[in-house]
Amino acid sequence: MADKKKKNVFVRIFKYLRECFGELKKITWPTFSTTTKNFAIVILVILVVGLFIYGLDRGLYALLGLINIQQVGADVPGNIATIDEVVTTIAAG
Repeated sequence: MADKKKKNVFVRIFKYLRECFGELKKITWPTFSTTTKNFAIVILVILVVGLFIYGLDRGLYALLGLINIQQVGADVPGNIATIDEVVTTIAAG
């Protein structure tokens, strides 16, 4: 092992850069039409997912609104009392 000498640092850097440029020459770049098509697909998927999340958010918000309406009308017989009403009743009683 001692007889095997390490190459000069500049020789190793030059060899590394030469191999990098060799690999870059092997790359096949996409055409303009392929890039445009992929861009359109990405934008479409973003819009669809965004609309889905928006619809889910609106639906859950509406459901939460229905729950809050029941809690606000808790003084009407048959409705569920709010936490504040329960605490007030326990403290007074």
